[in-house]
Amino acid sequence: MSTQVASLYARVGADVQPFNRAMQGVEGKLHGIGGAFGTLGGVVTDVFKIGAVAAIGATTAAIGGLTAVIVKSTQSAADMQQQVANIAAVMGLTADETDKVSGLINSLGLDPNLKVSAVEAGQAIEMLAKNGLSLDQIMGGAARSTVLLANSTGADFAAAADTATSAMMQFGIKAEDMGHAVDQIVGVTNVSKFGFEDYSLALAQAGGVAASVGVSFEDFNATIAAISPLFASGSDAGTSFKTFLQRLIPQSKSAEGAMKKLGLMTEDGKNAFFDANGQLKDMADIAGLLNKAFSGLSEEQKNEAASTIFGTDAMRAAFAIAGITTDQFNQLKQVMGNTNAEDAAATRMNTFSGKMEIFISAARSRGV
Repeated sequence: MSTQVASLYARVGADVQPFNRAMQGVEGKLHGIGGAFGTLGGVVTDVFKIGAVAAIGATTAAIGGLTAVIVKSTQSAADMQQQVANIAAVMGLTADETDKVSGLINSLGLDPNLKVSAVEAGQAIEMLAKNGLSLDQIMGGAARSTVLLANSTGADFAAAADTATSAMMQFGIKAEDMGHAVDQIVGVTNVSKFGFEDYSLALAQAGGVAASVGVSFEDFNATIAAISPLFASGSDAGTSFKTFLQRLIPQSKSAEGAMKKLGLMTEDGKNAFFDANGQLKDMADIAGLLNKAFSGLSEEQKNEAASTIFGTDAMRAAFAIAGITTDQFNQLKQVMGNTNAEDAAATRMNTFSGKMEIFISAARSRGV
């Protein structure tokens, strides 16, 4: 036995069995990570190459680092267990259902396309549960879509969970269709001045009214994107759009008269914004009607007509919507419809730093 090894035994004590058992556990976890990360390929190779160079000649430091890993591993496992317990308590889960949640959390944490630790995934699931989603909805796509929404927009997981559930509840979106909904939300943040927070505020202000009067989720998103240049915040835009929708039915005789003058209502009271069955037309059609009605008017005439029909709060949304044609609105919808949140998230994480974060998140999900 060398002098260095003898000195080490003297410092840590002759009985190293507890340490050996702990190290065997860490070794097993590392092997688990290796298998789980087969799809990360070059990322893992780069990470460990860098780690190998840094580790040369650092034996003493490595012993301390491995000890820290053991402590961190234990804490991660405890945090994971507590998070699962929190979810089970909120949802009143059975033992079998709790096992399903644990499996879901692990699968999210090990997903090579997502950046989320097991604890963060658990927190997102807990928020979804608190917001009223069932276990089937959470397992059926809502959980992964929430994590993807956070990754693709830079939002935190709690905010992503709140916005995802609001969209689901207001527009009747099924859990299995949440992937498309996330694409739509990312589309708004890509083509407009509004980021995720402003979008969430706009949804909170106008989503419920829009859905109740017949505006589709796709039309809602395209409208928010279209009117965003005229507003300082998503809350302001949402409030104006909500009032705009309510004023499509004239609120006074003067509003009715102004609509008739612009050809938006017939003399017998037929409203141009609604079809023969009384259903609200698509926002593209509404934009076209307003664009045509306001064309050729002087600025004074536009202001008078807009303020009379829509009021001071909604006239900004009206002007913004009237500023585009039916074709332009549909083109905007098409661009947003081609948005892919998976690609957006991948672009954000397509750096060494980003891939390192994904690797670390998955490592933590394995309790290492």
